[in-house]
Amino acid sequence: MITELLPSLLWALPLLLFSTPAELCMIASAVLLHEGGHVAALLFFGRGATRIRGEATGFRLLPRTMLPYHQELLAALAGPAANLLFFLLTAGISSFPMTVLRGVHLFYGLSNLLPLGTTDGGRALFDLLALCLPLPAAERISRGVTFSLGGILFFSLLFLLLDGGGAYALLLLLTLLSWLFSALSA
Repeated sequence: MITELLPSLLWALPLLLFSTPAELCMIASAVLLHEGGHVAALLFFGRGATRIRGEATGFRLLPRTMLPYHQELLAALAGPAANLLFFLLTAGISSFPMTVLRGVHLFYGLSNLLPLGTTDGGRALFDLLALCLPLPAAERISRGVTFSLGGILFFSLLFLLLDGGGAYALLLLLTLLSWLFSALSA
């Protein structure tokens, strides 16, 4: 369990060390709302999340029983949808803290839609492909997309880091590496 979480801890450590309590609360609200979206979808389908598994990208809720691909697709998209819905519903509030909170929810929702490894976007891509193609082809294509997009993002972030991008580029690069690590171990 600890070895599975090492990449997550690697990128979370700078976040914990260099974030203010207010920033950590904003991030926690985005994570909790996101996971609440997944739980709501699982409950809608008559399943509950009974286990939580640690992965390189964080934690993953596991339903009591396996879901059909079309339900798993919707459950995977429910988390990012909750963050994006929060972003849209709070659009009229223009205070600075709310603008930052909206940005955190937008970034968290959109970054989870990237089809990389075990992110919600990666899972949704696989489920969508599994509905249309034989399973081996769906696995091959989703891994190909993960490694292609991961490679593009890796070299882009490496360029940003070397070009003076600083700590944020390093944090994003470590996050990407943890996503790719999870894709290799899946």
